[in-house]
Amino acid sequence: MTVGDAISIFRQRLDGQQDIKEGAKVYRRKFIDALLKSWPDLEKKPVGKVSKEECLEWSRKLAAKYIASVYNNTVGTLRMILDVAIEKGACARNPAKAITKRRIQLRELHLPEAEQFNLLVESISDAGAWCSRDCADLVRFLAYGGFRKAEAANIRWNDCDFNHGRIRVRVTKNGSPRSVPMTQPRIARSEDCQNMLTCHMDAGPEGQPACAGFPVTFTSLGETPNQIGDSIGSVFVPMPNSAPLARPPAVATPRARVS
Repeated sequence: MTVGDAISIFRQRLDGQQDIKEGAKVYRRKFIDALLKSWPDLEKKPVGKVSKEECLEWSRKLAAKYIASVYNNTVGTLRMILDVAIEKGACARNPAKAITKRRIQLRELHLPEAEQFNLLVESISDAGAWCSRDCADLVRFLAYGGFRKAEAANIRWNDCDFNHGRIRVRVTKNGSPRSVPMTQPRIARSEDCQNMLTCHMDAGPEGQPACAGFPVTFTSLGETPNQIGDSIGSVFVPMPNSAPLARPPAVATPRARVS
């Protein structure tokens, strides 16, 4: 068995794996490509001929060219591929286990002050495009709710609990739903905003996404039909002298995951 044969089996298993998202599969395939690019003759090499010394020399060169996260994931991919060869009886041990991974240094976050963030959102809103206002509302929604884009896209009307001031996030990166607090005590036009968001929807299928920027129309208490982006951004507004925070919203404070 060659390393290329082991890679083929690994790819087939990866494609059929049901417990990970497609994005994770794409991510792993990129590291297979990175592995073959950084070690050109590896694919045709018999797995039994891959030595510990070769693995260490390859990792040394790899570490000099790539950041820690790319290095670690490429090394991890090689280990998993050679584990397939061990399972098939093509080799007795995994020489890539001798490679040590690098420590990842967490980046220091430099989040904008409240005034800077407000200026950013205002500049987006006043950009002059047909969707500028909706884009600004979406930025507010993402920043003060701490939502990822895919998470926000899957928030539905029935996920918004105005009685308890919370939004249920069902679709998450790790698959575990979470509840995010609304900063309702500081909402500008709080009553109007709540009336608009809890109104009857006149258009769109049941379960229509409720995050900012989606062209959902509704009416409420005499309000004219409008886009939900005009109001949903008001659910999360900065408290006095505050800016988006980088920590999960264990309390009713905003946070940021927007770059």
